[in-house]
Amino acid sequence: MAQDNGKTAIAAAFWQRQLQTLDGELIPCDYITPLLAAPIIFIGYVLPLPALMLSFGQAIIRNPASVVNFYRRAQGMHWRTNLLGAVLALFAVGLSLWLFREGWPQMLRVWRGCREWRRERKTGEYGYGLLLTPQYFALRCFEPPYEEAPLILSRDEIAAVYLGSERSEASKQRVYYNVVQVVRSDGAQENIRLPSVVVDCTAQKLHAKFLAWLER
Repeated sequence: MAQDNGKTAIAAAFWQRQLQTLDGELIPCDYITPLLAAPIIFIGYVLPLPALMLSFGQAIIRNPASVVNFYRRAQGMHWRTNLLGAVLALFAVGLSLWLFREGWPQMLRVWRGCREWRRERKTGEYGYGLLLTPQYFALRCFEPPYEEAPLILSRDEIAAVYLGSERSEASKQRVYYNVVQVVRSDGAQENIRLPSVVVDCTAQKLHAKFLAWLER
């Protein structure tokens, strides 16, 4: 029961933006790194679909005769050529839709992060970040699902914390991340991988903080 009350109090501090009042170490979210990556995400993921729609729309509005002529030429082509053209067109549209679907939520998270960063600087109140109290670890950030459901674990639930790494396909650099091994009340174990770029602390330094916290 005491554990549930402690988690409830921490969750309330998240929603009321009062993390800075709790007894423990608060590591704020990192809003700068996502902001620096936003132009690349916008150009590579978000822009292709609007650019495709805009170019097609301009062709219809500015020169509708070209569309009619293209349709007439297509009628005179071999059906295999038309099929290949249709497949390529559908592939381009499908790829643009997929890229937009992947990139737009990331842009929204960057925008919300900028708003929260301005709020933190103005008020000094924190509703997002990573918190290490004497008995609890908690995390709320703009990465799903931790925005709507903060991750709150007691010290007794954490069996170990591991430092993992993988090579990024985009930058070809090695990316480090922390994995929290959780033991549930029924004895089941779960490995929770924390988002790599979330708080204003490198994964290696955060891992050292975790180890020091578990040894207290």
